[in-house]
Amino acid sequence: MHYVRPLADATFLDLGLPGFEASVVTQLESVMALAARVAPGGCGPGLHYHASDQFYFVLDGDARVQLGSEEHAVPAGSLVFVPAGVAHRSWNNSNAPELHLEFLAPSIGAGRPLLVSVAEVSDAPGSATAPFVTRIDDEKFAAGARDRGFAVQSLADGSQGVSSCAINAVLVNAGGAGPAAHIHSFDQLYFVLEGELHVEVALQRHVAPRHSLVVLPAGVPPHPVERGPRTRDPSGCAGPGPGGRPAPDHPRHLRAG
Repeated sequence: MHYVRPLADATFLDLGLPGFEASVVTQLESVMALAARVAPGGCGPGLHYHASDQFYFVLDGDARVQLGSEEHAVPAGSLVFVPAGVAHRSWNNSNAPELHLEFLAPSIGAGRPLLVSVAEVSDAPGSATAPFVTRIDDEKFAAGARDRGFAVQSLADGSQGVSSCAINAVLVNAGGAGPAAHIHSFDQLYFVLEGELHVEVALQRHVAPRHSLVVLPAGVPPHPVERGPRTRDPSGCAGPGPGGRPAPDHPRHLRAG
């Protein structure tokens, strides 16, 4: 399995929408991850909803997103949560290209439509959970600092009504490291926003460059180790523990040979 998956130009496909290209980065049962590039004046699908929760994370540029009847400006470094059943659409009305990630949790299964188009917001089933837009706040990393040069801030979890997964932003300073080798009972994804992440997966070292996705299926022991300039990544944890919060890490000491 390819645990590290950099975004690659060759994988983006024209979907027949104005100025819109997309690439499927990974698809597990718990989560589907896509990357989308939107040219100035371009747009994604018209008003629609999904049977699963959706998350946008804007990597470069500025997006506009309609969530129900409200529109939001979404700059780089922002996360958008779209609950299943909520009508939405996105577009780029800036003068620069926009790049974002999309996560659908759980993944849309084979034979099911990826989306359902609607003419009006009221045509969608809606949701009792409110959509929201949030953004990485560098000052919050200080409050979430841990040992070993590693800091975490929550972007989406059960406290906000999100039950499909938890998404955290992680800052690893140069020379810092995450927890020792451990396993999760749920699938986990890292996406590297800045710097270069060295990660040990099942006793093998991998280098994840900027704008690459690290895919860690449940039961596979990872150990993030940063050896270059400081790294930032939002970690999407699919398949959370009770109450929409991830189950705790399970430490495992591994020895080769």
